[in-house]
Parts: sequence; C-alpha cells; structure tokens
Amino acid sequence: RKKRRQGTPEAAAPSAGQAAPSLLSSASSTGGTSMGRIFDRLKGSRFRWLNETLYSTTGAEAKALFEDDPTLATAYHEGFTAQRAKWPRDPLDDVVAWLRKSVPADHVIGDFGCGE
Repeated sequence: RKKRRQGTPEAAAPSAGQAAPSLLSSASSTGGTSMGRIFDRLKGSRFRWLNETLYSTTGAEAKALFEDDPTLATAYHEGFTAQRAKWPRDPLDDVVAWLRKSVPADHVIGDFGCGE
C-alpha cells in the first residue's frame, strides 16, 4: 500500500447512522481495464464497509440501513459472491460434511442464511 502524503484527507467509512458509500452495485465493471479494476475495488470496499457495519450494529440499525438504501442488499450479495470466489476452500463444505457425518438422518436442518 502506498502511504498517504501528510495533509491528504483520509476516506472514512460512515458509522451506522450515516449514508452508505455511494456506488451503483448493479453496474458492471469493464473487464481488465484500469477503470474496471478501479470499479471492482470500489465495489469490494463498499462490501467490506457494509459487512463491518452489519457486524457492529444492532438488528434494528441494520434493518433501518437497508430500508434507507435498498441497493445495499444487491451490493452485499454481489460483494459476498466476489469474495467467496477468492476463497481457497468454502467453509460451508466442512459444515455439510460434519452434518452428514454427525447428525442423525431423521433430524431436520434449517438454513436461514442469505441465499448464497
């Protein structure tokens, strides 16, 4: 990472009560171009901000955030999918293997996740 010059303003992520970083999550990148890479990094940044916000706020605050900006749902899912593609191994595979091995077949498992 490059060091910022003294006096250069730092971009700070907004707190839970502030607006989300502005970026159209449904727009597509332009492939391998410089603009495409920049756009992908901005989308990744928005996902990381949103993920951190969801981990550090109450359910009521998170609900209000998504109600104020419905585009956040798409941004979250696109960001999660992009991050997941980079994992060397999907941890859910281990969970499924453990369930199949350790949980009796007559038990019912409910998955109430985000649909990923």
